[in-house]
Amino acid sequence: MATSDILDSMFSIVPNPSKGEFSIKSKSEIKMIEVYSADGVKVPYENTSRQRYRINALSGVYSVKIIDDEGKTYNKKLLINR
Repeated sequence: MATSDILDSMFSIVPNPSKGEFSIKSKSEIKMIEVYSADGVKVPYENTSRQRYRINALSGVYSVKIIDDEGKTYNKKLLINR
């Protein structure tokens, strides 16, 4: 199994593309996330409920850095389409 296949089975972002609200489906506990724009700027987000998030950002591709309860870091792409 390829590394990307393992990552895809551990975490998924839905819906993707999103209008700014998304959930992270996970097989492990999420400790925290960070969202970055394509040019590396950290984007603020709101945690609306357990594993549901909202960002107020322009259309584009964003990187979501996911840190699990073991301290492991994963990156997923998020497409915002407003």
